[in-house]
Amino acid sequence: QRNSDLNAKGRHRSISSGDTARTVIRNALVTLGLDDSRTYSLLEVRDSHQEERPLEPSDCLLERVRLWPPETQRWHPETQGYYFVLQQTDSGAPEDGDRIDDYDDLCSLQAVSEASILEALCQRFYRLKIYTYAGNILIAINPNKFLPVYYNPKYIKMYEKQPLGKLSPHIFAVADAAFRAMLDNQVNQCIVMHGNSGSGKTESSSYLIHCLTALSEKTCSVGLKRTILGAVPVLQAFGNARTSENNNSSRFGKFIQLNYLESGVIRGAVIEKWLLEKSRLVSRDKNERNYHVFYYLLMGASRDEQEEFHLLKPQDYFYLNQVPLNEYKRLKQAMEMVGFLASTKKHIFSVLSAILLLGNVTYTLAEDTKVLEVGPAEVLSTLSDLLKVKVDLLTKALTKRKLVVANTTVESQYTLHEASRVRDTMAKSLYSALFEWIILHINHAMLNRRDMEESVSGLSIGILDMFGFENLQKNTFEQLCINYSNEKLQYYINQHIFKFKQEDYVSEGITWQNIDFVDNSGCIQLIGEKPSGLFDLLDQELPWATAKTLLDKLKQLHQDDPFLVTSSNADGTFVIQHFAGRVKYHIQDFRRENNEHMPPEVVSLLRSSEQSFFHHLVASSPEALFRWGVLRATIRIIAVFKSMGRHRAELSRSPWLLNSHFTDLITAYQELPIYIDIDLSVLFWLRNASLNKLMARIEKAEPFFIFCIRSNDQKKELHFDSELVLQQIKNMGITQMVHIQKSGYSAKYTFKEFVEKFRLLLPKGATEAPEHIKELFERMEINKSSYQIGKTKVFLKEKERQLLRDTLTKEVMRRIIILQRWFRTCLIRLHFLQRPIYLWTITQFQSSLIKELSPTESVFLTATMQFRQTIKEMYSLKPKVGYKDLMKGYHNKVNTLAGSKSKTEVSLVINLFQSVLDGFIRGELKRLESEPAKKKKKDKCLASPLDHRFSTYQVSIMQSCDLCGSYIWGMEKAYMCSACKLICHKKCLNKIITDCSTRRASTPGSLHFGVQVYMLTSKANPVPKVIEMLLMHVEINGLYTEGLYRKSGSACRAKELHQILETTPESACLDNYVIHTVTGLVKRWLRELPDPLMTFDLYTDFLHAAELPDKAEKIRAVYQKVDELPPANYNTLERLIFHLVRVAKEEEHNKMSPSSLAIVFAPCILRSPDVDNPFLSMKDVPRTTACVEILITEQFRRYKEKMQNIQELEYAEALAVHQLKLRREDLTCRLPELEQENSDNEILDSASSMSSESLEDRLGSVDSEGQ
Repeated sequence: QRNSDLNAKGRHRSISSGDTARTVIRNALVTLGLDDSRTYSLLEVRDSHQEERPLEPSDCLLERVRLWPPETQRWHPETQGYYFVLQQTDSGAPEDGDRIDDYDDLCSLQAVSEASILEALCQRFYRLKIYTYAGNILIAINPNKFLPVYYNPKYIKMYEKQPLGKLSPHIFAVADAAFRAMLDNQVNQCIVMHGNSGSGKTESSSYLIHCLTALSEKTCSVGLKRTILGAVPVLQAFGNARTSENNNSSRFGKFIQLNYLESGVIRGAVIEKWLLEKSRLVSRDKNERNYHVFYYLLMGASRDEQEEFHLLKPQDYFYLNQVPLNEYKRLKQAMEMVGFLASTKKHIFSVLSAILLLGNVTYTLAEDTKVLEVGPAEVLSTLSDLLKVKVDLLTKALTKRKLVVANTTVESQYTLHEASRVRDTMAKSLYSALFEWIILHINHAMLNRRDMEESVSGLSIGILDMFGFENLQKNTFEQLCINYSNEKLQYYINQHIFKFKQEDYVSEGITWQNIDFVDNSGCIQLIGEKPSGLFDLLDQELPWATAKTLLDKLKQLHQDDPFLVTSSNADGTFVIQHFAGRVKYHIQDFRRENNEHMPPEVVSLLRSSEQSFFHHLVASSPEALFRWGVLRATIRIIAVFKSMGRHRAELSRSPWLLNSHFTDLITAYQELPIYIDIDLSVLFWLRNASLNKLMARIEKAEPFFIFCIRSNDQKKELHFDSELVLQQIKNMGITQMVHIQKSGYSAKYTFKEFVEKFRLLLPKGATEAPEHIKELFERMEINKSSYQIGKTKVFLKEKERQLLRDTLTKEVMRRIIILQRWFRTCLIRLHFLQRPIYLWTITQFQSSLIKELSPTESVFLTATMQFRQTIKEMYSLKPKVGYKDLMKGYHNKVNTLAGSKSKTEVSLVINLFQSVLDGFIRGELKRLESEPAKKKKKDKCLASPLDHRFSTYQVSIMQSCDLCGSYIWGMEKAYMCSACKLICHKKCLNKIITDCSTRRASTPGSLHFGVQVYMLTSKANPVPKVIEMLLMHVEINGLYTEGLYRKSGSACRAKELHQILETTPESACLDNYVIHTVTGLVKRWLRELPDPLMTFDLYTDFLHAAELPDKAEKIRAVYQKVDELPPANYNTLERLIFHLVRVAKEEEHNKMSPSSLAIVFAPCILRSPDVDNPFLSMKDVPRTTACVEILITEQFRRYKEKMQNIQELEYAEALAVHQLKLRREDLTCRLPELEQENSDNEILDSASSMSSESLEDRLGSVDSEGQ
């Protein structure tokens, strides 16, 4: 049984942002008068297909509505296909209270146990809720399927500036929390992802990068953002592969650090990698594949590329299994975004083709001579062509080694087994070197020059995506390294979640029952501790040991170690008890894999290549080689300067430049070797040092944790394997983690920090004594179980900390209002006291300027010249100003200048100007009558469909089209509305049927105030009619009024005028109202806009632009953001700023400088979208004011520059007319018989008219540049 009257009867009941489906159902039952003894559920109906989705009791309705198309978010009528339905369920169904509740946070569970956590995660998983909180820790379950509802661009906006836990769990919430914590605390952050292989860490890291770059999406860093987003698919193509557990498994560990300025603008990024799995190139288990890039290349290359790179079919390569993937085009697009040139991409693909061909090299022993032969010949020929080396050198490198015996170099032939190993080692080393070079190139593309300046401080957010824990059928040295890194990561997590926190509780002496956790430090010591750890044993016995002696020594040294399980079997295996379970390792190839490196013969071969790209690959230090390249370029430049200097005088030479300075530089670089012979005994030491460096970096940052869980081991979509998930819950210690998150305290302050932060809430004179803090908690009636006071610190639950913050915000706002009242009182009193001084100063100044002229002449000359500037300004607006208004404006100017002069003198000046104006009008009318009508140019601007603000959008993570529902793949281009975040294909633009609406709806019943700007404009009236009327009236009647926008008019008169302008603005007679009443209405019209003139969407961008250190860069960034405004907002803002420029120009009279105008208008046109936290808005006031002041001052500068240009043109025009007159007079004197048809005066009038026309056209064109 359905009840479709929910919208009709219950739509007027207010719903707050936190209301859940359970709350709405209860309210609906009361409103509709339904039987509350029955069971009801709420259904969400979406799109025209009437797709119904039952809502869970804990679902927030406003979160669901925000994901609907914009037009349906207001009233969601059934005709639009988006609405809610109240449905009565089966009468025998259990009540909500009898079911296990759906908890967003596992800390809300009544009883925390492995079973209750498993049940809660299972319920949420099958409701497509893959994210769950455990306090401030996120748990993510891999559904093995793309869920478009989770990764729509609207979600980034939805979670922006929202406290963690306020909305439903999401990975974007963690990204935003890390970003806000970085800005608020000015401390580096890192996001650590932990989980087994196949748990979704790689995809999660992609979403995090996408969100973090979007949060800092500034015009000045668009290119950098594209580079960062393009780096992700490139790294995944070269470093990921399909395994039996994961279709897109990362086969290397990576740490991506996004660097930011202190203002939050992204300034660069750095990628660090650890331990690429090289063995995958030559051998894999069943149902696994090689690295993605090989399949992309083979299945996506064009015919010309296949011929150029000598590509074969996948089944023709020994190193590949045939499983095609058509991702080559997207890979090339991503490489272009990162900055790879076409020639560089060809070099890379040539290396890949050569690596594949190496697998087809075969060896045989001649039966008679036992000489090692290598072939086939066509493979070697193709290899030599790809590597740009000679065939005989290639053959020698693959079959022979060089040995030094008694200072003599001799050649020795490889055995058949050794030759095959050298071939595979060459392939693996070449691919590893290529991968290192690609990461170096990406880091160089993302490098910012500010990173090289020590004086520039910055912040960062790191994303750690380590190998997932692995336990395969045959685990080798690589699996040991992978699992060792996971042990180190688990130890780091244990330290931060359990050890440090509980040690703090104990040291502070608060009441606390210790929570035990599994300590894995013993396992780390077994593997990596010196001198008895397994890695150290490998280094010690490397030259002569065998696998058996290594295993025997390991058993002997660690026979009593609980983390090592040995057996008497002679199968060369041992077992280590890891935190995620026991793993059996085969020690046979440990020694070989530990010292595996590129043979010297192969290095020499590649050094001899004709292609310099291979020289870069075999350099042991790519950074050093890069520096060598910089040095070579510097030396070449110096050589050019020296060559040119020989042809110049001695003064042009600079001994310092050419000798001492660069001599030292060259000497320093010459001492830095490019190719280094690495001691094999330190190969793993280098790996371990890299891991330690990585862990040390994240130790210096504040961590956020994401625990990733595999849902099943068959890679089935939306299948929940309870046993597998339960095992992961146990291994990662999630139960203990939930316990400590639930019973612990998420917030802590030292007494000093608490008093400094919440001083306004404490009594006057309160000290850091704990008694004063406790009194505050008692006065606020905070539950004693929600806080504890230790010896030096205060511990709080998250809910209580948020309560303190909200109370502090209210107190700050109360005091701000008091300060505002006091300052306004002081300013008004000060202005009142100083007014006589102002008047006396102005009078004295004017009298000193007009001593040589009579009073009447001085006033006429000054007023006319100044009013002439006003008339020039009107050309840019082309207003419909009547004769009466012009005379009234001039009268105001004269009254301002005349001061205490008699009315007779003022009347004389006005009459004189009136005669001049009449003559000008007659001349203009005569000119207009003689001119042919001009054809109007057609407007070439095409409006976006239904007022949407579409722009091209580079998709970085897979998303779905909001119109057709099909996928939009990564690297494809789509269209996204900047206002409502609607995203669609280009072909779907004609399917749009709903209007775009911003997040704030217009005020119901409003006609001119509180209405979206685009609804008040048209092609004929690009600026809303009411605001144009008000601004024009102020410009004609009030530019010389002191405190024009600082003072307020009568509230009653303002209310009366507001009512007239709201209903019938044409009938409003603004002359009947004091000018301050009109200016008050200007500010009110701007304040009441639902979406401010400079839009909520660009608010953060304008703030970041105003914070840029360089003035020119600041102006450029602000104007670039202004260009992104919707057309209606842009035109209105342009008109307003020009008006403020005209006001600021008369600062001498109205005392309104650009800075004071910015203070008045910044809150009106650039408002914070966060209306719930006014304290944050007050913090932004200096930046919003600076942004508006930049617009006014820059436009003022451009205005003065334009007026100067006009004056120069007028002078040149007058000069040309005068010269023309002289030449005609000269011509008349020489040819007296020539009769002129027109008099000189008529010619001058004609030239003046033509000149006025050109001037008008030029002034009209100023409008396109911002008036």
